[in-house]
Parts: sequence; structure tokens; C-alpha cells
Amino acid sequence: MISGQFHFTGHSIKLRPTFIAAALLLVTGGGYLCAQDVPITVGDGSLKMTSKVPWPDYSDSGGKIKTHPHNGKAMTTLEITMPGHNQKLTCSTNQKCTVVVSYGATDITFSTGNNGKGLQVNTDFSQFQRGANDGELLHKDPNRKISRLRVTGASQPFDNTASGGTTIVIHYQ
Repeated sequence: MISGQFHFTGHSIKLRPTFIAAALLLVTGGGYLCAQDVPITVGDGSLKMTSKVPWPDYSDSGGKIKTHPHNGKAMTTLEITMPGHNQKLTCSTNQKCTVVVSYGATDITFSTGNNGKGLQVNTDFSQFQRGANDGELLHKDPNRKISRLRVTGASQPFDNTASGGTTIVIHYQ
């Protein structure tokens, strides 16, 4: 059990164990649990997927599907930066939203449940390696580019080919 008593110039403050545990969680990196938006960014050229929630925290369903730990949240908006096709799309409430990113021979599919909540990432994760930290996954083939991006279930469908300079930010709140 963690408990503590701190003294400040003659005054003492008693802290309850639950308060101390919560404070330690925030200080040690658990701050994302309280965050409103936990975006995932997919960037082009040596493909990198960056998640505010560390990838090891996603549940793993047999190597091809990872499920975001905050299953009560929903995919809300998508920010697409693509030469000639910059857009911000809104995902429909209470409806499945799907984003498919094609990178060489690898497809990465981000999709919610039919109710618009919960997020799964489906791809061949053996093609990825850890980046600079647990929030980054890098594709093992750095010589490819995002070649296509498809979105369904958003404010408008999106299907465009790409040839570099593409970034997708998936907001999940």
C-alpha cells in the first residue's frame, strides 16, 4: 500500500493511497488515460504510425488485429494531408468508419464497430518494427510510399491515389 504524509513549513498534509497512486500514474506516463483525444498519425515516406496510446497497450488478436484499449471512444475526425487533396472529414456518429491506407503491398485498415465506437487496426504487423518509443511503429521497408487512401463512413467518401507527402491523423475521442 502506498501512503504518505508531506510536511510544508510546519503544516502536514495527509494523502490517501488512491490519490498517491493516481498521481504516480500521471507522472509515470499514464496521463494518456485521462486525455480527451488519443490520435493516431500515419505518415508517408518510410511509413510511421504514431499513437498517443503506446502500441503495446493495444490488445493483440493473433498478430494481424490490434484493438485500441479505449473501446468506448469513437473515431471523430480525419485530417488528410495529400498533395491536391487536403481534407478534414467527420466520421458519422453511430456508424462504422473505416480508413484503409495502402503502402506498397501492405494495407493498414483502421475501423470502428458498427456503432462507431471501438477501434481496431488490421495489418500484417510482422512488417513493422518499434520506432523511437512505444508509440511509434515503423514499416520495415522504408523505400515505399502511401499509394492509396480510402475512407468510408465519414461525412463524405474519400478514395484517392497518392505518390508521397501523405499524412493522415485519425482523431479518436
